Amino acid sequence: MEDAVKRPYKSRVRAAAAAEKRAAIRTAAMDLFLQKGYSATTLKEVAARAGVGERTLYDGFPTKGALFEHVAAVAITGDEEPVALADRPEFQAALTERDPHRAVALYAAYSAEVLERAAPLINVAIESAGADPVLRRFSDQGAAATRANTRAFVDSLVKHRLLEGDPEDLAMAAFALVVPLVHQQMRRDLGWSAQRYQRWLESSLARILLGR
Repeated sequence: MEDAVKRPYKSRVRAAAAAEKRAAIRTAAMDLFLQKGYSATTLKEVAARAGVGERTLYDGFPTKGALFEHVAAVAITGDEEPVALADRPEFQAALTERDPHRAVALYAAYSAEVLERAAPLINVAIESAGADPVLRRFSDQGAAATRANTRAFVDSLVKHRLLEGDPEDLAMAAFALVVPLVHQQMRRDLGWSAQRYQRWLESSLARILLGR
């Protein structure tokens, strides 16, 4: 009985230690990708900055592309759970909200939250996509997912009879507002605060989708 108690405890300790190492690797990798770019960053540098052995890093992430995709996926979703943005409660709340202004506010808030975490890293991928097939695939898939999610939100408003107009045109107009480049131009280049960007996004989406 004592051994049975010790085993789950040891398993929890090992799992916690592994999660701590992954978090350190993610932090180091993101810092380097943002500082130096994807091409100039090496796995050896990531391991050194994270304070882990190169073998440990390679065991979890055998290629730089695999590491980038992991870091980006966690930045986008906010955790390591294999749940797509479209299936997250925050996004579903925007889809089911019957008040149009509240629905837009929920969608804008969640979009801004995701972009705040992930837009800088996504832009690194976009900048390097032409020279790396892994990043090109990541960038293409990310853009497609954002378009699909935006269209799903617009379709939910149409379904609930909260707006009128061509869903495709409205979805593409909304999509143009939530791309990472726009977020970065306002947050980094114009020096806007995260709160100001979210307010702008909400009011712009309301004008485009609701006409006010």
